[in-house]
Amino acid sequence: MAGVNDFALELKRQRESEGFSSARSFYRARGGPSLGCTYKAYLNIEAGRSVPQPALALRIAAVLGVSAETERARAYVSAYLRGLVGRHELGGFLLRALGSARGPAAKSTPFQRATDIGFEQKTIALTRRQADFFTADADRYWCWSVLSDDGGRWLPARLARLLGAPERRIKGALEGLAREGLLSREGPEFYCEDAGKVFKFPRANLYVPDHRKALRAHWSAMAERRGRTILKKQAVLRSSEAALRRAFAYLVQTVNGLHIYSTTEPSTDTGLFVGTAVVRRLPGH
Repeated sequence: MAGVNDFALELKRQRESEGFSSARSFYRARGGPSLGCTYKAYLNIEAGRSVPQPALALRIAAVLGVSAETERARAYVSAYLRGLVGRHELGGFLLRALGSARGPAAKSTPFQRATDIGFEQKTIALTRRQADFFTADADRYWCWSVLSDDGGRWLPARLARLLGAPERRIKGALEGLAREGLLSREGPEFYCEDAGKVFKFPRANLYVPDHRKALRAHWSAMAERRGRTILKKQAVLRSSEAALRRAFAYLVQTVNGLHIYSTTEPSTDTGLFVGTAVVRRLPGH
């Protein structure tokens, strides 16, 4: 059981490093049954009573944000292998063989490159107060969104023209964001010192749904008022829901992979974009 416990300890360590204080909060926030197992089964894994099948281990790695060719991935896979084969000579042989393997470097996928950037580089953790403050108001949210993705300095009038909102309102939003430490100010201009960084929302289970609901409302309102759809792809199929849910982790990976194209430098066609993945169940059986 020593190898099983190795994986349990590593999984718990990585879960806590993502801001989840309990197995239950992680399981719920990461899709619950859509993860591919019951909560009891997941708890058995963290308790060291079982080792997940490879497909489940891969889905757990995906929702943890573990990408290939990183130290986190090596620690995760090493612990998983020890869980499967134990610490005896075969386990040590496999780890040494994999660790010493040399060959052509595989091309990383957009998701892998995005998660390397998003999870291995320095991230900025938002406090609950900050996240509550700017998600509660559309003007604050859009001011912060523009400046946190732009390396320049902005006057309220310029930002008001971009967002199509009254200058007085935008100035008030910018001043509020500066008071909360989300933006900085120099004279009449506002800017974000951490522009281009990865901002992580608080993971407390009771707060994330409220933030997501507010963000979706802001995105929908802005898209209807000033946006346009540049890609739409749909597929209608009959499938087992349990089977289809196995693809959810890959949909999440694809959306996360869009971040590799993020830039703080303006050009003739830069803008803010929202990419979403939605799967709806229709009537029928």
